[in-house]
This record gives sequence, structure tokens and C-alpha cells, in this order.
Amino acid sequence: MTKEWKLHMGEKEKDYLKDKTCKANVVNLNWRRIPKEIRCELINEVYCGHCDDCVKIIKYYIDESEYELILKGKCSICGKDLEKTIEK
Repeated sequence: MTKEWKLHMGEKEKDYLKDKTCKANVVNLNWRRIPKEIRCELINEVYCGHCDDCVKIIKYYIDESEYELILKGKCSICGKDLEKTIEK
């Protein structure tokens, strides 16, 4: 019984990872559709409320909602969490 449960959980985990990988590929594709020069501008011009200035976002990842891409990462100066939304 324990082996069956572990096998079943492994299958669920594989499906979960497959769904996450598929979503990540779609998000990455949508990000790559933005011209490289504009992507660089978006990364280098994120407002940080703590620094009260536009800074570069580092250690970022891209998320997606129905109408926008969302850059989530850290301020390159103070290290605070940053988020920037980009309309699709």
C-alpha cells in the first residue's frame, strides 16, 4: 500500500511539474517576443520606493497574469523586493 501511494504521488508531482514547466515556457516565450533592446530598458528602469529612483532589477523572474507580464526581483542597490508590470 505504501509503494502504491508513493508511486501515485510521483505521478501527481510529475504532472504538476509538467504544468509548471509548460507555463514557464509560455511566459518565457511572451517575454522573448519583446525586442531585446526594450527588455534591457525594462530591466534597467524599475522604480524602487526605498531608493526613490529608477534602478536595475536583479535576481528577477517573470510571472504572468491574463493581461500583463510581471517582473519580480530585487533592487540592485538596496536589495529590497521590486515588481514591475508590463502590459501585453
